[in-house]
Amino acid sequence: MHASIHYALWVSRHKELTSFEAIPEEREVLDKHLDICVDPSLAIRSVYGRFFPWLVKLDQGWAQSKIKEIFPRSENQRDYWKAAWESYITFCRPYSSAFELLRGEYKIAVENIATSKDEGGHLGDPDQHLSEHLMILYWQGNLALNDVIFTRSWENATESLKAHAIAFIGHSISRTQEPIPEKIL
Repeated sequence: MHASIHYALWVSRHKELTSFEAIPEEREVLDKHLDICVDPSLAIRSVYGRFFPWLVKLDQGWAQSKIKEIFPRSENQRDYWKAAWESYITFCRPYSSAFELLRGEYKIAVENIATSKDEGGHLGDPDQHLSEHLMILYWQGNLALNDVIFTRSWENATESLKAHAIAFIGHSISRTQEPIPEKIL
């Protein structure tokens, strides 16, 4: 799956694609592996989450139409949602285009923040990555302080997670070269 998506990105760099119309074989592979009856692997589902921003770049319409399959919300498919979400939140920077499509998934994540018994794997704590995403989305202007995603994340976060978010802001500001707009400060 990694190779398939890298192939599509390679084609995109050479043809300025805006959809899978020019590479229908890619859409066919992606659609096939999204079918849990064909490919029930959680690892495959994590690939869709890991590359979600690039799938949006390749074909925003396709990505938007597949959100419910990539991030299924039914209780019996919860592990598929978690595999895709944790891969997305851990490996990806928060891009505006992906955030707008994934607002619903962010809402689910903030409602469940600090409820997992999982301490995070070798790639870190998904809740910490979520808090970092939210800070970045705020200073990019994609998320207001009174947005329900932001307020619920703060209400539901542990003190330790709040401390992580504040420390992340401090570290980020200290590494910023250009002037920070007063509104963001």
